[in-house]
Amino acid sequence: MRMSRHAVGSFRARIADGVEVPRPHLAVALAHALRTTAVPEHAVATVATTLTADVVLCDQLSRLATDWRVALRRAESEAVDQLGVGLTPGAAHRLDLESGQRVLVVHGDGWSLVGRTPAVLVFLLDVAPGMVIDRSDAGGAAELVRGLTDQLG
Repeated sequence: MRMSRHAVGSFRARIADGVEVPRPHLAVALAHALRTTAVPEHAVATVATTLTADVVLCDQLSRLATDWRVALRRAESEAVDQLGVGLTPGAAHRLDLESGQRVLVVHGDGWSLVGRTPAVLVFLLDVAPGMVIDRSDAGGAAELVRGLTDQLG
């Protein structure tokens, strides 16, 4: 099931039901997809095709299960905290695009953040295998991605 305010339409991928994708693999696939598009729906469809697995996009946080919302809030808090204390080596990497934009991949304890500057921010949670949570419309998302980019730069 795809949860999104936008119809995926022709970008809907052929996917295999019930396949759980390990978070690092999903994060890497999403980072590669975001190198070619800044549209979360298109990136998720590309990932689903690449991994031939169920990948669900959710941008309506009220639809998330309570434990997923709690995990998302914790992950966001941890990502913000990492800005102040510095990122541990190997916990993150940055891909510079020819357009001048950047794609970030940050792994935390039970979560991954994949971001593309300036305004696309996506969290992946272990408690929700195959779930991509689009936070690109969330207040402070662009600032968080820019801050992480500066920290990694």
